Amino acid sequence: MMCLALTSALILADWAQTRDIVSSPVHHESNIFLRGTTDLNKVNTYFAGALLGNAFVYSVLPNKKSKRIWCYTVAIVQSGYVANNYTIGVGFKL
Repeated sequence: MMCLALTSALILADWAQTRDIVSSPVHHESNIFLRGTTDLNKVNTYFAGALLGNAFVYSVLPNKKSKRIWCYTVAIVQSGYVANNYTIGVGFKL
C-alpha cells in the first residue's frame, strides 16, 4: 500500500502543477489530453480519473511483483513530469 500512496502523491503533485500551468499565461501544458485547455474542470476530471485508474489497476493486479512493477513505472513517469514542471518554474499550489 505504501507504493500506491507514493504513486497517488505524485499524481496529486502533477495535478496541482497542471492547475497552475493551465492558469498561467507563460506556461503551456504538454499533456496530449489537456494541451491547450484553460478549463480547470477538465483538468480536475482528468486527474480524478488518473487517481481512480491508478488505484483500480493496482487493486486488480494479481501479485506483489506485478503491483511493484506497476508502481515503479507510474512513479518513474510521474516523477519525470513533476520534475520537469518544477524545472520550468511551476511550483505546488493546492
